[in-house]
Amino acid sequence: MKFEIIEDDDSIYPGQHLYHIPSQAIVLCTAFTGKTIKGFLNGRLIEDKKETFKKVLITRSDKKSGVGGCKGCGS
Repeated sequence: MKFEIIEDDDSIYPGQHLYHIPSQAIVLCTAFTGKTIKGFLNGRLIEDKKETFKKVLITRSDKKSGVGGCKGCGS
């Protein structure tokens, strides 16, 4: 997994996974108001400045980690 700084022209959508720097955890974004981001962290709703979050980028090797999948067809 890679983390990318959120720029001013980036769009953040509800349901997107973000890295919260102070808590060092992945959160689920629920709202983005331009300056602040709301998200779920361990079942709690948090709100913090945009600068304290980073985008989570899934690399190709993360997608092909081999975890899960169909046991019948092997995909």
